[in-house]
Amino acid sequence: MYPSPCTSQVVAQSAVSGYNGTRIRGGNPGGAIFDPRLEQHLQSGKLIIPHDDQPDIVGLIRAIALALGVPDVDPSPATESVLKYLGEPERIVFILLDGLGMNIVRKMPGESFMASHLRAELLSVVPSTTASAMVSLGTGAYPSQHAITGWFTYLPEFEITTTVLRFVERFTEVSLPARGIRAEDVFVKTSWVPRIAGDAVMIHPSKHVDSIFSTFMRGGSPARGYETIRQAMDLAIEHIADARSGSYTFLYLPQLDTTSHILGPMHGEVLAMAQALDVEIRRLVDKLGGRARVVISADHGQLAVPHDHQTELLDGDPLLEILEAPPTGESRLPLFHVLHSHQAEFEERFRVRFGDRFALLSMEEAEALALFGPGPMNATARARFGHYVGIPLENHTLQYLPPTILPHSGPIGRHGALSPAEMLVPLIVA
Repeated sequence: MYPSPCTSQVVAQSAVSGYNGTRIRGGNPGGAIFDPRLEQHLQSGKLIIPHDDQPDIVGLIRAIALALGVPDVDPSPATESVLKYLGEPERIVFILLDGLGMNIVRKMPGESFMASHLRAELLSVVPSTTASAMVSLGTGAYPSQHAITGWFTYLPEFEITTTVLRFVERFTEVSLPARGIRAEDVFVKTSWVPRIAGDAVMIHPSKHVDSIFSTFMRGGSPARGYETIRQAMDLAIEHIADARSGSYTFLYLPQLDTTSHILGPMHGEVLAMAQALDVEIRRLVDKLGGRARVVISADHGQLAVPHDHQTELLDGDPLLEILEAPPTGESRLPLFHVLHSHQAEFEERFRVRFGDRFALLSMEEAEALALFGPGPMNATARARFGHYVGIPLENHTLQYLPPTILPHSGPIGRHGALSPAEMLVPLIVA
């Protein structure tokens, strides 16, 4: 259980025409809030901290596992709240649309397939980012247990920072296996997919299908690669045509997220891409003819951060001198490993320089709020998440920029933090 559940509200109607499912609003954890501005933002719904009786993407994946007969799945309140939408399907196709936040779904016409089949709003995990969320979806565990802290995860036992999805060292881009680091050293929780009684297939872009990350996600299950979105849908149709009862098809589509990063999530091209995906999903469902339950969700949403809201730490910055490693996690939710005996100095420096844009929580405070998942953080997660986390109060970022990257050249679309744009994703079921 979370120590102090938020007082979230559920309302009957969404801005999506015809939608009558569960909608999440922000709330305030009943326990101590250590920055009054953060408390105010949580009270108003401007920021959201998850808690275990709200439907979330961990509850979704556990519900899918339960529906497929996987044993030993924790039926948390979040799981039960999602399971009712799945029914008792013989086969499940789970389509993960990377970056499809509720802010995009609300812009879609009411008669579109996704808007008309929207069942509920779900919360992402924190950090609300692909690396952390995908590992949650692959393991059924929260970041507080699987210990993947974002795009950049610091491995204190090896004294290096990894770019997890690419499985390389952050700065040299040397592969982790070349450094003697195995997948099981990084991914401390295992995939639930091999425990399915039926057959499973994971469909990824061809360039990612055999990556160490994708191989971990599927736990040795078969994988298929695709070049186009239409081909991806056809592969799913083909698998279901021959699948026996209890089968699972996972289809990962990153195209919307990629475009949103470049242009911002509300750009016309992003909304047009969402419409194009909608057409292909409708075709898939029509072709399946009821042979499988189709579930569509996302790992996170996005919001636009203009370049003048992007703070960058460059080589020689005095703050770096008191850190074990440059800030990790996400630019929207930076994590800090502070050198021993410098914590008071770090707090003062941070608040003087960035306190107008960020609330700073110690990891003890973050854990008390169950920011990264219910219950105590395990030892691996506690070490990797570091000593402090910065929480942006508006649309700001803070990140270290190595000399190889030009200043102010980063993407507009960002995610990782607690805004509704980043945290709220759809549950679409057909």
